[in-house]
Amino acid sequence: MEDTNSLIEQRKAKLAALQTKGINPFQNKFTPDIQCGIARAKFESGEFTEGSPVAIAGRITAHRDMGKSQFMDLKDTSGRVQIYAQKGALGDEQFDIFRHLDMGDFIGVKGTMFRTKTGEPSVKVDSFTILGKALRPPPT
Repeated sequence: MEDTNSLIEQRKAKLAALQTKGINPFQNKFTPDIQCGIARAKFESGEFTEGSPVAIAGRITAHRDMGKSQFMDLKDTSGRVQIYAQKGALGDEQFDIFRHLDMGDFIGVKGTMFRTKTGEPSVKVDSFTILGKALRPPPT
């Protein structure tokens, strides 16, 4: 129980940090143009090519921090797709905001499709919108 309480407090601190930056992490002003799983399937089938623009929204289900870049899995009802955020592409301020995201948060992402070195279909993030901040960690 103590671990859960400290996680909730960490998430509340991240929420407060976002709010002090003037960000409302509970806005709902993002319209995706395709679902996550469908974007991934279209890229794998060749219907989408490298650089195809997409706007997707979903819940963060995995998070990997690589220093100046971050990988996250975004999931919706159609499936999941990996997103890739780079400090150089987003800029210092937006990347700092991106670092405040946790598993369970809902975000909207605009970017382009590409394939990583490991062959994973992914979306390179050009911009993002926080749609809902999860204050409780997802169940194990």
